[in-house]
Amino acid sequence: MDVKERHNRRLRIIPAVFGPLLIVLALAGGVLLSRYTDRHAAAAEVEPTSKVIVVPARTPGPTITPQITSIRLYTLGTEISADGFTAYVGDRALTITAEIEPKLVNSPVYWSFSDPASASLNMGDDRLTCTFTALKPSGKNELSVKCYGAEVTIPVYLWEK
Repeated sequence: MDVKERHNRRLRIIPAVFGPLLIVLALAGGVLLSRYTDRHAAAAEVEPTSKVIVVPARTPGPTITPQITSIRLYTLGTEISADGFTAYVGDRALTITAEIEPKLVNSPVYWSFSDPASASLNMGDDRLTCTFTALKPSGKNELSVKCYGAEVTIPVYLWEK
C-alpha cells in the first residue's frame, strides 16, 4: 500500500466516524438549548400575582347546655302556684310571664297547652311572655313551659261564665 492509498483510506474513515459524532453533538446541543429557552420563556410569561392565603375555618367548641334551676310563672303581678288558675270564656286575655333562673339572653322558651282548641297562646318576641285567651270551656287542662330540658306544668281550668 502506498502513501496515497493510505491517505485516501484515512479520508474515507473521517466522515464515517465524525459524521455520527457531529449529529449526536448537534442533537444534545439542541435539547439543552430548548430546555434553556423554554425555562426562560415560561419565566417571562408568568406575571406576578397576589398571593392567596387560605385560613382554615375555626371549628366551634362544644356547646354547653345551661342548667336551668327554676321556671316560675307570673300573671297580674303575682306568682302562679302549683294549683294553677281558672279562666272563663269571654274574659279578657291574661299575660303570663315566665321567669327563668339563671337569667339568659334569648333563651329558647316553649309554651304549650294540652287542648289547643280550648285556648289561644300568643308568645311575645322575647318568648318569656305569653298572652292566654280561653276559647271554650273544657274543664281541667295543662299549661307547660319548657326551657333547656327544664319544664313546669300547671293546671288550668276553663269554664263558661
